Amino acid sequence: MGARSSRNTAQNNRSDGHLLEYSRNTFVRGGGGTNFTPVGLTATGGTTTNITEGGKNYKVHTFTASGSFIVSAPGTFGDTIEYLVVAGGGSGGQNLSGGGGAGGLRTNLSGHPLAAPSYPVSPGTYTVTVGGGGASVSTPNAGGNLGSNSEFYPNPVSYPSTSYIRSVGGGGGSAGNHPGPSGSRAGGSGGGAPGYGYIQDTTSPSYAGAAGNTPTDPNHPQIQGYPGGANGPGIGNNYVGGGGGGAGGAGNIGDGQGAGGGDSPTSGNGGSGVQVNIDGNNYYWAGGGGSGAYTDADPGRHAGDGGIGGGGGGASNEPTTGGIGGGSALNPGGNGTPGPTTGPSSGGNGGENTGGGGGGCGHNVGPVSGAGGKGIVIIRYQIP
Repeated sequence: MGARSSRNTAQNNRSDGHLLEYSRNTFVRGGGGTNFTPVGLTATGGTTTNITEGGKNYKVHTFTASGSFIVSAPGTFGDTIEYLVVAGGGSGGQNLSGGGGAGGLRTNLSGHPLAAPSYPVSPGTYTVTVGGGGASVSTPNAGGNLGSNSEFYPNPVSYPSTSYIRSVGGGGGSAGNHPGPSGSRAGGSGGGAPGYGYIQDTTSPSYAGAAGNTPTDPNHPQIQGYPGGANGPGIGNNYVGGGGGGAGGAGNIGDGQGAGGGDSPTSGNGGSGVQVNIDGNNYYWAGGGGSGAYTDADPGRHAGDGGIGGGGGGASNEPTTGGIGGGSALNPGGNGTPGPTTGPSSGGNGGENTGGGGGGCGHNVGPVSGAGGKGIVIIRYQIP
């Protein structure tokens, strides 16, 4: 009787083990053997899509607004996720101003040059914060506003932690003739320098754009953004400020005195964004905003273009010389609005949910700078 009881207990234990494997791996018996069908994570949150890349299938969760990513059950593909976290971009400044810096960008997409380590998850709730773009400015000679941080972390973890992903909001572009208190502001990517110096003569020094990749994060040492561009020495032939920094490169310098009859093609352009193909669309993210400019009818003079990845174009005073918004993004940056000297010429907004910086203003009555683009958080994991 004791032997039979022991045998029954062993059979029950084996049965319980099979039930456990069934719950985790969808147990299937047949064909003289045992097969297990792999499953992905069970998770909810954001807008979901399925994609195939490199022969593998992925489920993608896209957050264009703050929310929660909730993992309810593990899968059989390693229980790790890949992420893209982009902060909100900064806005351009007012009056011949620098472009806004792009929001900081962090990713651990496998094989990407900026990839952080793999990110394991377990059942529980993860907070997703999508940072807003810096608001546009219309107050004369006001500097641009900072974008807000985007974050992803498990509750109740606090910053800093290796599991707490934070991308820093973009810096604001400088006001055109007040590089001091209304100067360019640092951020994930820095804002651009003003269009002309406080002392408006040819002996004035050039002004540097603000720093990017600030503050540094010891847990995530990969660079998240670049500085804004400087202006040329003196007032310059076209009063061109520096472009806002992007996640992939610094903002371009604005041409200064001695530039001749026209500007260089890159004068005042926003820094480039970074291509992160996490959702199957090959988008660029976090381009810097273009600088504002005071242009005449010379076709060789122009405001700064927005950086690829959603940067807003800078504004000018002539109908044909406004900056063009950066494309190849989820939403392109807006073009700078040209206008005569008697009307407003306003910077283009950074592309929504790209983290793009806003464009700088022209120099006339009532110009408004471009607002920074809102950020985004995207998460994906492998599925059968």
